[in-house]
Amino acid sequence: MVSPSILALACVISCSTLQPPAANPVVDPPRPAPPADPAGQPPSAPGTQPGVQPGQGPEQPREGVPEFGLPEGPKEDGPAEPDPSKNLLKNGSFEEGAEPWFSMHDRNPLSWGPFTVTDTVARSGKQAVMLSLDSTTRKGRTCILGAVQEFACERPPARISGWYRVDEWQRGAPKQYLQVVVILWNVRQPIPNVRGANNVQIAYTLAGVERAPLSISNRKFVVAGPPEPVVGEWVRFEVTPRQDFMDHWKVDFTQFEYCRVLFEVR
Repeated sequence: MVSPSILALACVISCSTLQPPAANPVVDPPRPAPPADPAGQPPSAPGTQPGVQPGQGPEQPREGVPEFGLPEGPKEDGPAEPDPSKNLLKNGSFEEGAEPWFSMHDRNPLSWGPFTVTDTVARSGKQAVMLSLDSTTRKGRTCILGAVQEFACERPPARISGWYRVDEWQRGAPKQYLQVVVILWNVRQPIPNVRGANNVQIAYTLAGVERAPLSISNRKFVVAGPPEPVVGEWVRFEVTPRQDFMDHWKVDFTQFEYCRVLFEVR
């Protein structure tokens, strides 16, 4: 039985590269820089190795990598203004309810479940998002709960930080973990060693695994937390997507339509 119950605050996105720790998770876009060569096209790369799942375009979600399905674009048009005090994620602490956060449940109910907003436990303010996962109803299937938000930006976020809390954790599968995923959608630059994908990803495992849990051609994993979560305490995390995209993909991506951030337990 997998029964982790997680209370987490959502992330904040601002344009400065350094800020004092916030009460809510923070996604921090970088300072502007000259755009990359717009003429690049995806390279003709060799096929993926056996056992590696290739990236999938927007046509259909797929069991095992359900977050690849049906991108719809950010809720607001245009790039974010470079305001150091501005949070690019709306309603970052869920004080105004669920909107504009969403779940992938409507798009892929086979793998995804909905999230709830609760006032039972919160680190600051009065509310938090709650992800309560029970695998007994989904035996043998990928099971994910998560809160998702999308936004336009000129470059990958420079920083994401925030807090999560695990109130109960019963391991029912070897690959049971919490993570933050950053996806750049509709990328128009070459993605090194990836063919047939229109998005590039970094996934940060916050707790639950000691190594990358999957092998996906257009996703890099960063193990950013312990193999077992701390129970009953708020835990702060901070990651640096823009630097990690450059370190792992060797590209400072600028030619993409929007960014998607997911907070998940799976």
